[in-house]
Amino acid sequence: MKHKPVSVGGSHDPEGPLARLLQDEIAGLRVLDRDFVIALGPPERRADWLGVDRDGRLVLVLFVEIGDEVVATTVLTALASATEARAAAARRWSGERLRTDSEPCVVVVAQSFTTRGLRGLSFLDSPHVIALELRTLESAAGAQPFLIRRTLSAQSAAATVDPQPFSTWPAITRAEIGLLAHAIERIDPEIERRDTADASSWHWQGVEIAHATSADGRLVARAEHSPTAVPFDETARRELWVEQFLIAHCARRAGATPGARPLDVLDRSAGPLLSAEELAAFQD
Repeated sequence: MKHKPVSVGGSHDPEGPLARLLQDEIAGLRVLDRDFVIALGPPERRADWLGVDRDGRLVLVLFVEIGDEVVATTVLTALASATEARAAAARRWSGERLRTDSEPCVVVVAQSFTTRGLRGLSFLDSPHVIALELRTLESAAGAQPFLIRRTLSAQSAAATVDPQPFSTWPAITRAEIGLLAHAIERIDPEIERRDTADASSWHWQGVEIAHATSADGRLVARAEHSPTAVPFDETARRELWVEQFLIAHCARRAGATPGARPLDVLDRSAGPLLSAEELAAFQD
């Protein structure tokens, strides 16, 4: 963990302006010591300040760099170390009325946190962790530093980790891609499906062979046999696309290249390319 990039006037003086800013966030904060060892390492880790707040809680303050994405690990180490050190700290600073029955607080300060860093802090799901960003108000009158508190919520962090694919799609379009995926997966179990928030793609031997997404509320798909995106505005269109995909994939496995025929000009007057029994074999 990288330390001491955050400062006001280039100083981490416990009696300086940064300490006064922190006192606005942590009521009654008094800094008792500096460079408190939280892990012997390697690497050795230290909290920049050790203090006590108005309620007698032991407080550790960490100053971290922009982009420190392992900050949650260090904060967790600091929480554990502070919990173990409560009694010893109370004896050492007996005049400060440190309470051994209160959970310690860890305050982490940065000029800004990355999304990943905030997510990690949120997953700690601890009311005893406070994340502050140091900002500066600049005008003709000069520069005025201030702190803002970042919201740490395990619920919001979990919601951003893995958004449900297709959550913004209409229900009928989500149902359509489910049917399409089922049909493709029945054709060849070696075909790999990959989902993102707004699309599905299918890969064979590391190569993308089909792709589907939503456009104007309709499922739209393309593949090697149909490089032009085809909207599935009716069931017959999806079934025809799947039939052609099956033929193309069989040829692909055999090492041949089938002749391409656009969906919109394919003559279906003689009936489907596959019988109802053959189509049902991989659609069920």
